[in-house]
Amino acid sequence: MAQTELGVRQDVGALPVDGVVLSAYRAGIAAMRGRPDDDPTSWTFQANIHGAFDNSNPAWNQCQHGSFLFLSWHRMYLYFFERIVRAASGEDSFSLPYWNYRLPAERQLPEAFREPADPVANALFLDERNPAANAGGFLPESAVLHEQAFSFTNFTSSPGSGLSFGGQEVAGFTHFAVPHGELESQPHDIIHVLIGGQSGFMADPRTAARDPVFWLHHANIDRLWNRWLELGNGRANPVDNTAWADTEFSFFDETGAQVVLTGKEVVDTAAQLDYRYDDDPVVEPEPTEPPCPCPDPEPVNESASPPRTLMESAEGFTLGAEPATVKLQGLEESSGNLLNNVLTGEGPWRALVLRIEGIDYDVQPGVYYEVYVNLPDNESASHRGGYYVGNLSFFAIKPHHGEFEGGIQTFDITRAARRLSGGDDWDPNDIRVSFVKRDMESDLEFSRDAPSARIGRISVIRQ
Repeated sequence: MAQTELGVRQDVGALPVDGVVLSAYRAGIAAMRGRPDDDPTSWTFQANIHGAFDNSNPAWNQCQHGSFLFLSWHRMYLYFFERIVRAASGEDSFSLPYWNYRLPAERQLPEAFREPADPVANALFLDERNPAANAGGFLPESAVLHEQAFSFTNFTSSPGSGLSFGGQEVAGFTHFAVPHGELESQPHDIIHVLIGGQSGFMADPRTAARDPVFWLHHANIDRLWNRWLELGNGRANPVDNTAWADTEFSFFDETGAQVVLTGKEVVDTAAQLDYRYDDDPVVEPEPTEPPCPCPDPEPVNESASPPRTLMESAEGFTLGAEPATVKLQGLEESSGNLLNNVLTGEGPWRALVLRIEGIDYDVQPGVYYEVYVNLPDNESASHRGGYYVGNLSFFAIKPHHGEFEGGIQTFDITRAARRLSGGDDWDPNDIRVSFVKRDMESDLEFSRDAPSARIGRISVIRQ
């Protein structure tokens, strides 16, 4: 059925479990599941557009990850899926809700996706999730933060760099790439892994869209794109970049007809796509500084001088259930001084980048790790402290996708190092990186394998 007015995507936490929106979502999914898999409006076909183990259909395995096309592609994907659900449900007022897990009251999987815990009676429930999520476990606070991504004013970073809000520049279609941009890394990747756990659908991009909560998660990521732009101060979409603006992506509408969209056609959701979010401003706001705890941005000056690796780990190592600390070694006698030069502003280098590479695993760990620099042995690990630099996750970076050699994640540690350098015990020749496992917070015990992931190398790079 056709939508008669501008759709409003609402926070699922404010919606009745048996209200119009969630009832329509259940009905739409049930109808889509009843269609043949080769029907472009079926549940399986739509999920496979994002990812699948099967490459037999050229319309499948199209998701864009690890590049500046990540946000625009997923906006298009959600837009046509929303239209399909609207028609399948028969509710012409339906708009996808979003899951605002940043709010303390919404850090559980929404109730409508947990109760009743019966996939036949409730089309929003799946067994293929982290059992802790289905049991009402809580997302840790560090898992849901978007403020670090919001502190970046640049949408795009150069190839090979994830130090931007939206991701690295690519020439066109890029199914999987690394490293991921800041918003994709956090909170996007973290939520996928925690809800999916070790073997659930959400933990693997080839099955993620088979979970009904996938679409609410991505609606929230789409909403955060709007909130980032709202902050102003140079934040803008890369509409002058031809690859971002003009690359064509194919989808299917509610009639099953193939349709094409480009980045420049989805920059204004209300004017171009007939929807808005319930917290979108009615009028254009004055540009404002990011609210706390967003730090003032210190964008990487990637063209001032060639990057230079100052320190690195001696060998690879394995992450498991217990905290782990790795000491980095200077590659030359002057490495410590060169590191300090960045912190004091001597020379053209503006940033210190922590690069974790060769990330691999045999089984999805189903957890994430908080990453700290020079965390003292007697200090409790807390993402609210000055040693915290971000989170390491394991979504869409596994090298066995065949498009890259190994997972990579990068962190701008300039601010943290600058804070630490003001202390009496700062030693630029003694850089240690610590990893602390985090999982869903639940009082229930679940049987699962111990998490395990391999790291090939850690390095500190001057940029």
